[in-house]
Amino acid sequence: DQLGASGIEYLVLRLHDIPYSQGAGNLEFSIAGFREICAAYSSYKLLIYTDAWDVTFYGSREDVIRKIPMDLAMIGAGRECWPDCSLQEQIHGDTPWMFANGGLTAGTPENILKLADAMESHPRYESLKLLCNQEMLNIMVAEQSDAFYLDSRTELFFCLFDGYPEL
Repeated sequence: DQLGASGIEYLVLRLHDIPYSQGAGNLEFSIAGFREICAAYSSYKLLIYTDAWDVTFYGSREDVIRKIPMDLAMIGAGRECWPDCSLQEQIHGDTPWMFANGGLTAGTPENILKLADAMESHPRYESLKLLCNQEMLNIMVAEQSDAFYLDSRTELFFCLFDGYPEL
């Protein structure tokens, strides 16, 4: 309702409508989803790819467009280092929102595909592809990867998990 009221075009995909959905949430599933959506909407200038678990939206269409980077994809940030909490010691930031949230991505179709390529070509991809996409993203954050921006100031995305006090 919030997106429609803001004049933002959106598409809702239900998991049971997606042929490869049995791996929903894993890295391989996420990359396949990025590739499918980017191919289907390659004529669009900007895309936001999000799950519906713990995210909220506020703002205008113009606000959203202005906040999406044109040079790299942007990943939403969370306050918790999940699913591999051991990475927490390797990740440092200047806000509590320093960990990747695997359900939030925005950018041009080309930059989202570059992110998918970076994840798929990562040396740990094969061992992680059936695990949560967020684990790979947090590994990349710990490595200070330049494959994406992390929305650590929650300017575009706001993850509600452990975020209600801030909200």
